[in-house]
Amino acid sequence: MSFETSQASLRSNDLFDLQQDTILGTHFQKRNNADGKDYSSEYIDSLLAKEFTSLTVQEWSKTYEEIHGVSDCVDETPAFVENCLSQIDDELSRISDKAAYDMAMQQDKAYVTDDKFRLMFLRATGFDPRKAAVRLVAFLEGKLRFFGMETLTRQLQLSDLDADDLSCLKAGHLQLLPVRDRSGRPVELETFHDESFKVATNRLRACIFLWCMMTEDEENQKRGVVIVAMHMGGVDWSRLDTEMVRELPRLDKWSPVRISALHLCTDHPVTSFLWRTMMLGVIHETRVRHRLHFGTRTEIKYSLLGYGIPVDVFPISDRGVIKRTA
Repeated sequence: MSFETSQASLRSNDLFDLQQDTILGTHFQKRNNADGKDYSSEYIDSLLAKEFTSLTVQEWSKTYEEIHGVSDCVDETPAFVENCLSQIDDELSRISDKAAYDMAMQQDKAYVTDDKFRLMFLRATGFDPRKAAVRLVAFLEGKLRFFGMETLTRQLQLSDLDADDLSCLKAGHLQLLPVRDRSGRPVELETFHDESFKVATNRLRACIFLWCMMTEDEENQKRGVVIVAMHMGGVDWSRLDTEMVRELPRLDKWSPVRISALHLCTDHPVTSFLWRTMMLGVIHETRVRHRLHFGTRTEIKYSLLGYGIPVDVFPISDRGVIKRTA
């Protein structure tokens, strides 16, 4: 991918962010139209449809294979990896606004320039040096924002989470399945309940911690993670946390692990609308790798089976009760 194409993709993501803010703002100010009709649904659908139609045949084929868990990893030959790593410094030098990166370089240069650290971001971006540099800088900015200076140049630890973050993590609404999908990718099940966190930051920090832990396994870096997000029933707009809806999908822009497939599951049209609105906040590569599953829990499970997801180990009962793990 050329520098110009990468720039266009980044600008496109900014425009989607703006669209998401506009649509959310409209619905939180005026949640129900006089006739009960949702006038934004068709508009959101048209935005998402354009993402799919913009793909080349090769890109569509690769995306289809990844979503269905039948794709191969990038062939990381030594020469190929060395060439990509050599380009990152050039790309980083072109980024002018990188305060957290500069702080990290002063704090521990060896950590920031370590090949294993940088390779993590190359894998997360399909070995695009430009995107890898942007994501690396954004990762350090996000880490600084959510966890502070003391964690900037080291792996996150459980002790970096406060009591409320831990309570959110232990509530069981963010869980890695004990079995991988058919292509060997980790599967994260996310369910959504306001009672699982005090403030949005608790949920966000718990999610960041879990994603960072996944990067300790190189296979996860290479293959990415499959996320199954499930919310059965409607949405109480009066209790919905706007920061959560806005910020959670935007973690995708700087996560150190790539989302290779995203499955959004619900049985309610309002929740379906919310899922699609949240999709405007993720990056292009994730938008075209998402699928919406609408129906009962049983119907959704049968649908997910077609994508190689081990639904028989879901830690959730047919009544929606979460099975907590230690």
